[in-house]
Amino acid sequence: MPERPGDGDVPINDRTAGRHIIALHELRRLLTKRRVRTLAIDERYRLTLKAAGRGCGSRLERHPPELVVYADQGGRVATVRMAPRSGEYVLELDVGGLPLPDGPLPRLAALPEEAAELILGHVAGPS
Repeated sequence: MPERPGDGDVPINDRTAGRHIIALHELRRLLTKRRVRTLAIDERYRLTLKAAGRGCGSRLERHPPELVVYADQGGRVATVRMAPRSGEYVLELDVGGLPLPDGPLPRLAALPEEAAELILGHVAGPS
């Protein structure tokens, strides 16, 4: 089954999360050199509690880390995750701060330099 870019709510294991964190921090380093503001969210968890009948219990799932990119004015312009199997950068670019009906359209990049250029072009807007 092919990966679905932008599906950031699929649980991952700690080893995969570690690889994703390293890759996202490399992208963050490239963006910081260009004076782009970012926020790294390395640890994302979902806690599910069941309290009905005999099925009482809980489940804790780790979800992919994210890198959030901000414009100079403070608005979010992109969210970046890693595709679980391919390791590609999945960029969800915001359009003028307005939500799209089906969510932001994901873009893929194989290398951190490619991802940085897509983000920088998006932040700069049309020339």
